[in-house]
Amino acid sequence: MKTALMLLVAVGALLATTPSASAQWNWEVGRTVDEFTDEVSLGAAEIGESRRLVLVITGGCEAPLELGVGISFAGGGIFADGAVQIRWDDGPVERAAWWDGNTSLLAQSHREAEAFLVKLTHHRRLRIRASEYPSGTVTDSFDLDGAAEAVRQVRCGG
Repeated sequence: MKTALMLLVAVGALLATTPSASAQWNWEVGRTVDEFTDEVSLGAAEIGESRRLVLVITGGCEAPLELGVGISFAGGGIFADGAVQIRWDDGPVERAAWWDGNTSLLAQSHREAEAFLVKLTHHRRLRIRASEYPSGTVTDSFDLDGAAEAVRQVRCGG
């Protein structure tokens, strides 16, 4: 599962760097089909306002419980560790330890991903801070307009 999520984080980074003209919000939604299993994987990505981080959510129709949340660097980069700081709107800073795949960080569990997605649909703004190797911390902000629709699409329409 982590390999598939890492692949979708990379795909999300590509989607986010080439926005479509038809997008009505900041999110790009994409779909991939596994050539071996024919399983459909869905992903949505938004590039941060400073264009440093990409936020990606993943899911699929055949396995709707396979939801995932991750971040990667928009222009490439390596995370120093799995520590992330998250701030919703003007609320308090939340600290989490996400799974460190070097070039992507992923929420550790389905429960953590699901809780993140619920917050994603109920807030207007998200700020994330993570550590890049070797340069230090990177902070990026995300306008969450359209996040609820992106989550709905990743959950296979509902």
